[in-house]
Amino acid sequence: MSLISTRPEPTLAIAHRGLCSDTVVENTLESIAAAIHAGADLVEVDLQICMSGEMFLLHDDTLERIWGLDAHALFTPWETISALRTATGQRIPTLDEALDLVADSPARLLLDMTEGWPAASAARRVLERGLGHKVAWCGTTAALAAVRQADPTADVFLAWQDSSVPEPLFVEPYGAKRLNMAYPLVTPEFIRGARALGYGVVAWTVDDVDLMCDLVAAGVDGITTNHVEDLVDVIAATGTERPRDDDGFTRGGLTLHELVECLDVAQGLGRWACAEVRTHPAPSFHTKRDAADFVTELDNSIELRVRETVLSNFPDHEFCGEETGVTERAGASDKYTWYLDPIDGTANLRFGLPWSAFSLAMARGLEPLVAVVVQVWTGETFSAISGRGATLNGRPLGKKAVTPTMSQIDIDIKMERSTLIGTAVLTEWANQHPWPGQVDLVEHLADRDCTVRVMGSETLALTSVAAGRAAAAVIRDFNPIDHLAGALIVQEAGGVILTEAGEHDPFPEGGFLAIDPEQRVKDELYDLWRECIVRAETRSSRFDDWKRPGR
Repeated sequence: MSLISTRPEPTLAIAHRGLCSDTVVENTLESIAAAIHAGADLVEVDLQICMSGEMFLLHDDTLERIWGLDAHALFTPWETISALRTATGQRIPTLDEALDLVADSPARLLLDMTEGWPAASAARRVLERGLGHKVAWCGTTAALAAVRQADPTADVFLAWQDSSVPEPLFVEPYGAKRLNMAYPLVTPEFIRGARALGYGVVAWTVDDVDLMCDLVAAGVDGITTNHVEDLVDVIAATGTERPRDDDGFTRGGLTLHELVECLDVAQGLGRWACAEVRTHPAPSFHTKRDAADFVTELDNSIELRVRETVLSNFPDHEFCGEETGVTERAGASDKYTWYLDPIDGTANLRFGLPWSAFSLAMARGLEPLVAVVVQVWTGETFSAISGRGATLNGRPLGKKAVTPTMSQIDIDIKMERSTLIGTAVLTEWANQHPWPGQVDLVEHLADRDCTVRVMGSETLALTSVAAGRAAAAVIRDFNPIDHLAGALIVQEAGGVILTEAGEHDPFPEGGFLAIDPEQRVKDELYDLWRECIVRAETRSSRFDDWKRPGR
């Protein structure tokens, strides 16, 4: 894919809350300075006002999350706010201090405002300082209207939350030059439509390097990110070919270039699907097997779009979907087949619980080749190519261990009886019911001081293992529609997919364990799992014998 942009000027690199490293705290002078040093064109910061009228940088309405004070910013005196410090001595700066920092720098501030009256006060202060050219504005329409009234020449980024380009009559009252949008809504078609009406498009918040490349190539006007140093490098590469590094690599009869083409299609579909869900958060639904088995109109519409796109790009491939079934030869040993779950965690979506995912994988026969999983609400994108590793938001996933929360002394004392101390294990029900042996397993894990969670998405349970957030996931029955993408991502992150026979197989039959290889739980958890399954099967067999005629 070429990175030749359709924009007349380079894409703006915007540092989200000034964040560009793990050493700085958001919305501080240190974060602004670091972002400027990293090459940001704009540093996005959030502005609040306190009871004494002082304007300062803070994202939340309260001071608790970052600064540890359980108090509302508006009703707290500046003397109290200004005395707050982090462990490294960073503090909350004033608007004037932030303006001083950018006044003689190549960067500008992007002030994010949520209320009208503080925005008007801030705009007047910027004009008093003669620094209107060093500030751009984004936020709610009420805030932007107040800014526009105070400064008719202000550079305004208008928030837009729809996949259709707004009519000029809606944009013109704010004098906005750019539309500020969540990245899943930003498509090449939208960018072309917006530019035809004279608007630029800014995408937020993009931390995936591959997605940065795609958006720059599509001609986006700006990108907001927590990793501005990566974005600066991507923008600097504009006009060059995106590296593919084929080096003779093949998997399943496909070259690396061909595998990456498949991955690009899957990632684009994942971003589009998540945008559809996020813009229709309360879709109509009906039930399938029972009153707790939900399917929404989005499941069907997303699957139809994905099926159509996959088969138009790869007409020789087959398709297998959660809602629409399989094409004629899907799963044949010599055919490339795509497996889709459009929304894994539909019940969570139905009840407004933010834990659902788009899952798409491609395999040849029983050999998984490409996988993409996108968390609908956070936008986290997990990707994998067989033999080339897995990534989270474009960054490699490696062998990570989940750090136990217990004290090391307690762990050492108890480790003699269990390697599961202080770990987390994820599992899911069989529909709405425990599968045979599951309750027994949960009780044994609890006895070993292991945290067990049932979150409502088997796909995200697997990617949580790949990301090192859980020691393992226990899944009752493998289904490639539900599990193939997550299983390949676990494998390519260095994890293990363990079958009931104790063998590694990313395309297993029956139940399986997904295990983080850095955890010392593999043997113990496998033995415990098998013991619980066998015990449940024995009880079931005895009950069946008891029910036979003559008893």
